[in-house]
Amino acid sequence: MTMRTINTYGKGYGSTEVTITVTVDGIEIFSGPVSTTNGPIVNPPDPSTVLFSWQEDITFEGTRALSITVNSGDVLLKTYSKANYCADETGPLGPDVFYWLPDGPEPVPTDPTSGWLMNGIPTPNQPDPSLGECWWQIPVGSTFSYQLRMNRGFVPPA
Repeated sequence: MTMRTINTYGKGYGSTEVTITVTVDGIEIFSGPVSTTNGPIVNPPDPSTVLFSWQEDITFEGTRALSITVNSGDVLLKTYSKANYCADETGPLGPDVFYWLPDGPEPVPTDPTSGWLMNGIPTPNQPDPSLGECWWQIPVGSTFSYQLRMNRGFVPPA
């Protein structure tokens, strides 16, 4: 069975180490410290900072429910995720190339998220006008949840 890595991006902000707890479909996949900046929140932060990762079977196609609880500090979360074994306009990409997760039959990155909830209350999408990417500020003690759609992964021909 081939596993792919899903990376979700963001940054912690606080005077001490920021910690989060993440579940995927109700199963805890991460609990601990994240990359933290001692200073004001920068929106958007560096989009290459991985907040957390998890493994997914390459054959999975569908929706996963993600939930991020901020235990200390504040977090800026980018709901777009990258994965290996995706495809772009040139075709399938391998295990060492990470690409934005698509949500349709074509290998075109679009917003693969929906159903955004902050502490159980529906919240609108907050796009970055210059990038068309979604960022949310999650304050300490809050839980942010959303649905992430994924296509089946692609294995490049040998």
